[in-house]
Amino acid sequence: MDWPGLHEWREFFLGLLTAEAALIGLLFVVLTIHLRVLTAEGNKALRATAAAIFMAYLTGLIIAGLALVPQPLPAFGIESFVLITVLFVIGQRRIVHAGLQAAADTVGRREFATRSRIYTALAFPGLAGQAAMAFGYPAGIAVLAAVVMAYQVLALLDTWDLVFRAASA
Repeated sequence: MDWPGLHEWREFFLGLLTAEAALIGLLFVVLTIHLRVLTAEGNKALRATAAAIFMAYLTGLIIAGLALVPQPLPAFGIESFVLITVLFVIGQRRIVHAGLQAAADTVGRREFATRSRIYTALAFPGLAGQAAMAFGYPAGIAVLAAVVMAYQVLALLDTWDLVFRAASA
């Protein structure tokens, strides 16, 4: 059965895949330039921020890659739902927990917690879109695309912040 919707988004996901690969490469350049600062004992919060940024870029990269594989819409919905659920659990257990422990000052802790809540809140519409696709509703693709784009904008803003924090530390 030919499922409508996914093939119509091919150019979007191809562009997203390309952008994510470039952003991950640039993130590694930034991390390499500021390696001493990031590996210093007192900068665990910066490392947690870098890990959250990497996870956002990686999520977009994997979703775009999965979307480009020829497959029925429900298969893509299920695959991406499982992926986001696994990455969400990993992110909550490893990144958020570590970041909150590392942000010693109240302002840093509050800022990291706010960013974590935003990333977490965005996961739920994405999961809803993926569930819709799993049941064959192509409108879920637009929801997922919007969520992925929001993640990328937030990750870009966080990358900007990370660069200047690392440079001034």
